[in-house]
Amino acid sequence: MFEVKRKYNLDTVNWDEAFLNYDESVKSNKQIKYNYPGFYVSHEAHEIEKVKHVLKNLDCTYAHLYFNITTEAETFGKHKDVMDVWFWQCRGITKWILNEKDEVTLYDGDLIYVSKGTYHNVIPLRPRLGISMSKE
Repeated sequence: MFEVKRKYNLDTVNWDEAFLNYDESVKSNKQIKYNYPGFYVSHEAHEIEKVKHVLKNLDCTYAHLYFNITTEAETFGKHKDVMDVWFWQCRGITKWILNEKDEVTLYDGDLIYVSKGTYHNVIPLRPRLGISMSKE
């Protein structure tokens, strides 16, 4: 199951805030991930001020920052999560393929809810950044 809220919050995280968050994660040896050539994940997005407000609004605890600096970068591919996830598209455009049949395109400020166990694949159509949030 999934649900999309268009223009949920247009006061999105910008590239500077994303890069600073990722840099702080690296400096403090927090868990990070990257795939060559240009997909990055920081598990410290809850530290970004704009994200704190969204976490509170969605009653979530955890936030992860995802960004691609090129559309050629490998992401996670088709997968399912073990928890309900909200994803806030902050910059760029992504195409989401859900359950191998539904397609949704997200733009700046859009929010998608994806229930646990729902297969999805996120494809960056432009360099992009977004925040994934969950309660667990």
